[in-house]
Amino acid sequence: MNQTESDQISDSVNITIYQDGEWNLDNNNEDIYDLTLYGGTVTANGGDLYARGITMQGGLIDSGDSGNIDLSGNILIQNSNETSVIRGHLTLLMESTQITVDDSDEDADLEITASIHGQDQIEFIGREIILSGDNNYTGKTILHDAAEVLVMNANAFGTDGNGTEINDTSYIIIYIEFFDGYIYEPFELNGNGNGTFSAINSAGNPILRGLITLNTDSDFKSLSSDNSLNIWGKISGLHNISFSLDSGSGPSSISLHNSESDFIGIVTINSGILLDIRSPNALNNNAVVINNNAALSLGMTGLGDGININIGSISGEGDLEVVSTLDGNGSLTIGADNTSKTFNVKILGDGSIFKVGTGTWTLTGSNTNTSTFIINNGKIIFNGTDEYGPVQLSGGTLGGNATLQTVTGDSGRIAPGNSPGVLQIMGDLVLTADMSLDFELDGTLGDEYDHIAVSQNVQLGNSTLNLDL
Repeated sequence: MNQTESDQISDSVNITIYQDGEWNLDNNNEDIYDLTLYGGTVTANGGDLYARGITMQGGLIDSGDSGNIDLSGNILIQNSNETSVIRGHLTLLMESTQITVDDSDEDADLEITASIHGQDQIEFIGREIILSGDNNYTGKTILHDAAEVLVMNANAFGTDGNGTEINDTSYIIIYIEFFDGYIYEPFELNGNGNGTFSAINSAGNPILRGLITLNTDSDFKSLSSDNSLNIWGKISGLHNISFSLDSGSGPSSISLHNSESDFIGIVTINSGILLDIRSPNALNNNAVVINNNAALSLGMTGLGDGININIGSISGEGDLEVVSTLDGNGSLTIGADNTSKTFNVKILGDGSIFKVGTGTWTLTGSNTNTSTFIINNGKIIFNGTDEYGPVQLSGGTLGGNATLQTVTGDSGRIAPGNSPGVLQIMGDLVLTADMSLDFELDGTLGDEYDHIAVSQNVQLGNSTLNLDL
């Protein structure tokens, strides 16, 4: 049907288009009640179509570049083997519009390539819904009742940053690349996906710059080793956060790049993920767990400048890299949560590691880190098989069975072994009068008493010797 002039149809009439049907407004305007497509095509071709509701089982609605679809109701996609498509321009006129895909049939889906306009709140319900238009609607976006939204445009959720809520088992998959633009949308996570997918998933290399609020424990997932996720916005909330790789051995990079984050919870890095920290307070002094085949890289901004990272504690079996960079900066301060942890991991890089807090940090993995461990409080037990870098004591305690480059101390304690044991120092041992040496003597055999083997110079500096017989 080709329309020859505007307003030929009563606004109380429902229009239904079947599989081979076609309605072409041909640059005319029309006002109807409900529009239903069972396949078929509706083309505005420069005209404006006003409808109070849209139901589709496949088919195409296309306003054209200069036309528009004005909607004062909801959109319902019913079971069909054919994708339903809306193109051109779609203007929402209600305070809240529901866009629902009946997901009882997995073949039912909706692709909206149209630019969405208006001040409406939009609710997405069901799966799967593809958003690829450059949208500028200003209302809030809500995903609920197992919504699945595939994000193909940086402005998929509008441009004014009114926020997107992801509820229950709903989730988004982002297919944006670096060069496609930043996503400034704030996200509020009230659910953590459906088990297969997390609330936020990356199938590209997107950059999220909006606030992320955690209202539940939340996982961020990269769907393959070729994908990455860059979280440059602030993270808030009182919940745990984790980072995961869906398929492949990795590494898949996830970067955190905002020093204003104030979330409180445990951070878990799962297998295949390289978590790259690019700002000092990105982890907000929280405890970090690095699982096997995962890695945490610290100490360098996107410009290559060294930074100082604060972490409450670290445990697990993955890799830890502390980067100094060319400017000589870049370090890790660990222990502010005062807990005791065992870290069976590889430590890499050349950035300094500061131990604070009252807890004990036990290192049992391999080590290629060449910079200084500074023990200001608490205790570090070195039990790894590789040689560690220099150790400087300024109030804390050094213990374990390991090989160290050099040991210097202006205050604190050295307690070799794990009752008893040996510390081997390949360089110098230089202490002051504010230091103490704590030795256990349980016998005369070599494994029955603590001892320190020093390869170079020894300066005890009137330090105190404490014997436990």
